Amino acid sequence: MIYVIATNYIKEAHIADFQKQASWLVDQTNEKDRGCQRYELFQETESAGTFVMMEEWEDMECLEEHLASEHFKEAMAGSKDWHEKEAEVKLYQKIK
Repeated sequence: MIYVIATNYIKEAHIADFQKQASWLVDQTNEKDRGCQRYELFQETESAGTFVMMEEWEDMECLEEHLASEHFKEAMAGSKDWHEKEAEVKLYQKIK
């Protein structure tokens, strides 16, 4: 299993836009992407502009297919100017 934690820092003026776009991406990913075990969006309670995507993939190949998908590319292109700073993406591999 591959786990991804992607933290996005969104400008205040675009919080609603990002939430709508990211929610659409969650739906598309859960419906279409092979090997997706978990794909969820969270909003930090103390900072409304901080969103975390928590993902679980069968393997790296499935994650790479997701990153190459049209719905992922569309979501990323549509939201690139909304970020306060660059997203932090960390990948983890389950040990035990």
